[in-house]
Amino acid sequence: EVVLGPIWVWIFLGEGFSTNTLVGGLLVLSAVTFDVVLSIRWLNRLK
Repeated sequence: EVVLGPIWVWIFLGEGFSTNTLVGGLLVLSAVTFDVVLSIRWLNRLK
């Protein structure tokens, strides 16, 4: 919900993104993706 909040505002209210918002969102999504990939690789090693 928190990560998608700016996207919902953009879709429903037409409010644009600032550069800082885009950079911050990209950093958060990159960190989450990196964590998921590492977790999957770690779980596969346990099998």
